Amino acid sequence: MGGYWNESIKRPEKILFLKYEEMKKDTRGQVKKLASFPGKPFVNEEEVDKILWRCSLERLKNLEVNKSGIDPWDGLAYKTYFRLGNVGDWKNE
Repeated sequence: MGGYWNESIKRPEKILFLKYEEMKKDTRGQVKKLASFPGKPFVNEEEVDKILWRCSLERLKNLEVNKSGIDPWDGLAYKTYFRLGNVGDWKNE
C-alpha cells in the first residue's frame, strides 16, 4: 500500500485514498470528495442526501436480501458481511 500512498501524494488527481475513519467522521464531505474525483461532482445537496441514504449501513443491512440471502459463490449468509460499522471494531473480531 505504501507505493500507492506515495503516488497519491505525488498525483492526487490519479489516486484517491479514502479512510474509513474519515468516512465515519465526515461522511458527507468524503462522499462529495469521491464524486468529484472522477469529475462528476454533485449538483445539489439533495443528490448527496439520496446517496447517503442508499449507501447507509443501516439501510443495507436491513434489506431483506441481506437479512436472509445466501452468497451463491461461497454459501455464506449475506448478513455475515455486515458488522457494527464502528471505527476500531476489527479488534473484536
